[in-house]
Amino acid sequence: MLSALKQNPKPYPKACARMVGIDSRRWAAHVTNLFLGKQWHAPRKAFRPSAGLTSYEQREKRRLAMSVTKAKEKEMKEEKEAERQVRPAFSA
Repeated sequence: MLSALKQNPKPYPKACARMVGIDSRRWAAHVTNLFLGKQWHAPRKAFRPSAGLTSYEQREKRRLAMSVTKAKEKEMKEEKEAERQVRPAFSA
């Protein structure tokens, strides 16, 4: 690309388009929009509400794992609080 830029001072859109792999007209339009201050956004994906759904068994496994974790955390917090209550308070 650098050699192409050195040979011809204005091949910017075509040289970069070849690197990116898109046709030069689309690249030129994109670069023009950038220089004109227009915002460019990627096209939105289709709305598919059922794409992230999981089976009932998978949800139950996650809930069970989460409840086990929560129980362990609660037990650890209770131990920590009991230990804190046993220690004498520090007074300065």
